[in-house]
Amino acid sequence: MPASHLFLGIDGGGSSTRAVLSDSEGRVLGIGSAGPSNPFSSGLEGSRTAIDLAVGRAFSTAGVPRAPAAGACLGIAGLVTPVQEQGLREVAENLSLGLDILIHHDLRIALTGSLLGTPGAVLVAGTGSACYARSAGGREVITGGKGPLAGDSGSGYWIAHRALRTAVKQLDGRLRTGPLAVAVLDYLGINKASQLPGRLHREGLTPSKLAGFAPRVIALAAEGDEVAASIIGAAQEALTAMVEAAARQAWLESLNLVFAGGIATSEPFGTGLRDRILKILPDTTFPSSALPPAGGAVLEAFMSAGIEITSDGVERLQDGLQSL
Repeated sequence: MPASHLFLGIDGGGSSTRAVLSDSEGRVLGIGSAGPSNPFSSGLEGSRTAIDLAVGRAFSTAGVPRAPAAGACLGIAGLVTPVQEQGLREVAENLSLGLDILIHHDLRIALTGSLLGTPGAVLVAGTGSACYARSAGGREVITGGKGPLAGDSGSGYWIAHRALRTAVKQLDGRLRTGPLAVAVLDYLGINKASQLPGRLHREGLTPSKLAGFAPRVIALAAEGDEVAASIIGAAQEALTAMVEAAARQAWLESLNLVFAGGIATSEPFGTGLRDRILKILPDTTFPSSALPPAGGAVLEAFMSAGIEITSDGVERLQDGLQSL
């Protein structure tokens, strides 16, 4: 028998998957976590395993027998093709997640959670970057989000990669040496430039590991290093361009914009980014995010079922999702 009064919200990312089980009034009954479910990096079988584990743990913590929910919304990172969407829909149906199943990208549930379904945009800048805008009429636009090779402008990876290339020029004498070169060697755990090829190519350096150097670049810029400041300024300009393009194409004359991701929400990076955005989009406001993405997925399931989103319901979700 279906759990006719229960709803599932699933936030599937490249590092973890979270499932939230809620009743129709916004009471969070259970939360479950598992590994990554990005189909691009984990494959559909990996996505299935993570989603199954996270949902099972949400029902377990709720003390409720697992059954199809009235509605389930999956917001999944790396969802870029119709084939992936169909594959995830088949996964959700095979796992009997819900009677009504929604498959969205993770940016959509992030925006829905942040602004409670109202028009606006979310700018995500962490390891990668993307901006998603949605109008009152449902017009949707995504800028960026094409991965480290083709895009992710202004992201942690983008910042760190530029810093690495600049540091190499400092180390071999093409640029005057400075704090950035020292910081790069320290981060990589090596002592001299000749060790770089082995560290980068034999030992390897994943995009997420390289992106971990970005906060140090931000700190160097704040400390007055001009080279680092130039990289950070370029990153903020790149992210600003993504926001402008998304807002323009979504026909948003005034903009509610929420930042997400470790880079966009860090300081002083975020303050500088807001200042640049306001110069070209002066009618922009920066509200605080109301709910995390998993909460946005629950709201999407509510809206699909015709359930009104009340202030009391939002408060109950906020109380139940404080740990996320």
